[in-house]
Amino acid sequence: MSNLILMVGLPYSGKSTIARSFKHPIVCPNQIRIALHGQRYEPLAEPMVWAMAKVFVRSLFLAGHDQVVLDACSVTSSRRDDWIDEAWTRSYVVCDVSKIACMTRAQNNNDSYILPIIDRMATYLEFDGILYGDSSIDSENPWMVDHIESPDGTKRNPQIYHKGRAESDAISH
Repeated sequence: MSNLILMVGLPYSGKSTIARSFKHPIVCPNQIRIALHGQRYEPLAEPMVWAMAKVFVRSLFLAGHDQVVLDACSVTSSRRDDWIDEAWTRSYVVCDVSKIACMTRAQNNNDSYILPIIDRMATYLEFDGILYGDSSIDSENPWMVDHIESPDGTKRNPQIYHKGRAESDAISH
């Protein structure tokens, strides 16, 4: 069965860096936005962005990929449930980095645009529906090292990144 890996976390929590390390095809709504209308966010285009993301995910599985990564924030269970599909199971990589750390990273990148978005998203960040059957840090992946050595702003030290699976998928499959 195909598996969709959903990245979960606030902007600037390290989702994209980790997603690239998996070496699986990545579907990123942020990149779809730039390709579609040339900017980070346009409210009228959002239904099209998410429809395209679903088509891209489905097409990658149809092309024979066993694993595809969705590089989006996916901070609510309802947003993650939008990706329930009989054609694949879902698993998660949760980037559990605090709002303060994410805002600091954004400021260090001169990205003040995203600061109120991080603040807003942090108020409704939820991990309901994620089973942490495999919540250990994968020491074979070098992208973990910097975060393990300097865990400033993390909620759960040293396990900043958690791998899990969707509770609903575990029940149904």
